[in-house]
Amino acid sequence: MEQTSFAIDGMFCGGCAATVERALTRVPGVETASVSFVSDAALVRHADAVERSTLAKVVAELGYGVRALAEDGSARDDSARSAFLRWHTIRLAVAICFGMWTMLASLAGYLGQIPTAEIAWVVAVVSGGLATPVILFSGSAFYRLGWRSLRAGAPGMETLISFAVGAAVLVSIVNLVRGSALVYFDAAVMLITFQLIARLTDFSIRRSAGDAVRRLLELAPERARRVLADGTEHVHPRALAIGDLVEVRAGERISADGVVSSGQSQLDSSIVSGESMPRTVAAGAEVSAGELVLDGVLRIEVHAAGGQRRIDTLASEVRRLLVGKSTLARLADQVARWLIPAIIVAALCALALALAVGAGWQDGISRALAVIIVTCPCALSLAVPLVLTAAASAGARNGIILRDPGVLETATRVDTIIFDKTGTLTAGRPAVVAVHCAAGVTEAEVLATAARVESGSEHPLARAICQAAELSDTASPVTDSREVAGCGVEATDADGRRLRVGAADWLRDCGLQPLTLSVQPACSRVHVARGETMLGVIELADPLRPAARDVVDRLQHLGYDIILASGDGAAAVAAVAQQLAIEGHSRLRPDDKLALIEQYRSRGRRVAFIGDGLNDGPALAAADLGIAVGDANDLARSAAAVGLLESGVQPVANALLLTARAGRILRQNLVWALAYNGLILPAAVVGYVHPLFAAVAMAASSVTVSLNALRAGWLPRRLQVTSSADNHYRAATIAAAME
Repeated sequence: MEQTSFAIDGMFCGGCAATVERALTRVPGVETASVSFVSDAALVRHADAVERSTLAKVVAELGYGVRALAEDGSARDDSARSAFLRWHTIRLAVAICFGMWTMLASLAGYLGQIPTAEIAWVVAVVSGGLATPVILFSGSAFYRLGWRSLRAGAPGMETLISFAVGAAVLVSIVNLVRGSALVYFDAAVMLITFQLIARLTDFSIRRSAGDAVRRLLELAPERARRVLADGTEHVHPRALAIGDLVEVRAGERISADGVVSSGQSQLDSSIVSGESMPRTVAAGAEVSAGELVLDGVLRIEVHAAGGQRRIDTLASEVRRLLVGKSTLARLADQVARWLIPAIIVAALCALALALAVGAGWQDGISRALAVIIVTCPCALSLAVPLVLTAAASAGARNGIILRDPGVLETATRVDTIIFDKTGTLTAGRPAVVAVHCAAGVTEAEVLATAARVESGSEHPLARAICQAAELSDTASPVTDSREVAGCGVEATDADGRRLRVGAADWLRDCGLQPLTLSVQPACSRVHVARGETMLGVIELADPLRPAARDVVDRLQHLGYDIILASGDGAAAVAAVAQQLAIEGHSRLRPDDKLALIEQYRSRGRRVAFIGDGLNDGPALAAADLGIAVGDANDLARSAAAVGLLESGVQPVANALLLTARAGRILRQNLVWALAYNGLILPAAVVGYVHPLFAAVAMAASSVTVSLNALRAGWLPRRLQVTSSADNHYRAATIAAAME
């Protein structure tokens, strides 16, 4: 068996993805197919004999475009998205405007406010006329998609909606021709309006995740400086070949994976590995596309060019993980797939039963129509998007963005939380944590001297020192400033003394003896010298966020096991883990974080992952619940099911409880929608449900689902849980969030 993945253009809703998925599964030799609207991608597991071109042809026959995932960095068709939003908004406006008057006309008949049968027939005709723009224009998108899926032999929710609308309209017209005022235009209008709202909600909330994945490759530069015998030339990273030499200067990002051939520099690797502190590289060191050169000039021998780089692999891995469907989504698809034949069989049974007992054709048709209307999938199709909308509204008030409704089904069972360190629990940037001074020297003097030398540097450590020093405008300037790549910076003060700020080994090479410190903390050290005298040592580290300890305490008190996972070194991770009294794992690459998640899952745990960086993308996508904090980059936000608008981790507790509550309500809605059909369908078949009552029951089912969905938005604005609360209060808090 092989796995083939490719991008799909032209999908505008989850129904499109379901149609493509079912069409692919019907191809001989295909074992499984998973299509995601969120990531615009398909993942197909098939026999070796199945050609990729065969799969592409099946998708193309449905009217969608197919392209390779490796090309996903190309420009997307924003015009198609804009056209979809524009036309669906217009369709919704038409549906609301004309549907409102249609419902008023029908309501007058339901309430018995029409004095004569003749006037009732005229009102029914007016109701049909008002419903015509909604049926012909607003519902046209569903009919096209329904016909596509039916032609592919894989009818879905849109086919069922089209069938229900068509049946209601056809029977209404027949009744009008026969002189009866019994019409069902209002049922058709309501179904179309609700579906348009659901589609726009689904598109607006979930499509943004796919856009962020497309922006991932923009993190690496689009141009590389290739070294030639007679100079350099600018080329696209895809034009590079293995063995080429590329030159990268200070302030530029590396465009290809490779090994440093010559030069020395410090790199900001946070975007790739999550490591907060810069690392020094020299000849022989491995580097990755996306890393930022802070100083010096590097020449790199290319080992992986555009399309094969580590950053490309991360993009493909995130997209592959996003493509998997949730259990609830698959359940809704399966129900919709079998509901059409079930409805047709049930309607025919109702007609046959009526004729068998001598009720006549008119009563038989009435029973069949009642079956069709009463089993309309309105409640089923609204079960997920309405809960998502209510939960999203509550989340927005609390700085929480829900991106994928599929995660709601697992959020209630999460018991283990894995935190990334850099940028999540910590600030993600270095800060001065200690200053050690030589005899007779003050901390202010050490900081001021270092800041004067570093004032012109963009290095993260230099910026942290300058921020801590808070130099005044009257500070004496320095001259002859020179940056020594990978070592430090030196300059001359007004008295002609040489000032040096940098690594201990460099100062030793300059004939100086750095201060000896007995403690070796998990931090970076910058040594400061003036002339032939050592002034002191500045220690810098990535500090904890102010609320990190409180958030971890709260989550532990709520019963969650907290784990720390980071790409940083063992000392830095151990220091943070010790401060928070949690278990820590260090030097983890993206695939190591995936393995850690699977390790806990193998023990029967449900895992939430909370992170912010490029290297966290696969873990955020693979976790049962992925939460991206407010400072997260585009990949992390796209891979996570939940995004936090505020920086820091304060809203994490609210996000966990909100998703758990919404997940329970979503299950309630699905159970109710399915139970409603299961209970009322037999009554409709045997003739106990009049078509008029069927329309009312269908509306009541939709209203019930809608009102229950609103409960997902009742989360308090801020959850207050203190570490001193007892177990009874913790249990009550969880119960309140779940009810």
